[in-house]
Amino acid sequence: MSKESRSAPTLKPFGSLVRQVLCVINDMDPTGERSARKSYVGDGAWHFAFCLVPVFVTTFAPCSHAQACHTDESSFVDPGRAGG
Repeated sequence: MSKESRSAPTLKPFGSLVRQVLCVINDMDPTGERSARKSYVGDGAWHFAFCLVPVFVTTFAPCSHAQACHTDESSFVDPGRAGG
């Protein structure tokens, strides 16, 4: 993979890179489920899973503008307050 494709300057290459990473992780799933390689990945019903456990995956693209919601500290979970 070239350095240019790894830097993901726009959303489409970034999405492709994220999918590649999920596929590599998912290929190590001992159950063999391979949810990241399903034909319906783009469907609203699809979800990533590892060891048959659904996993919520969120990413922030480096090509986002400075006013994107992920730059706001309130968008992050405080680990000290998680679960209660």
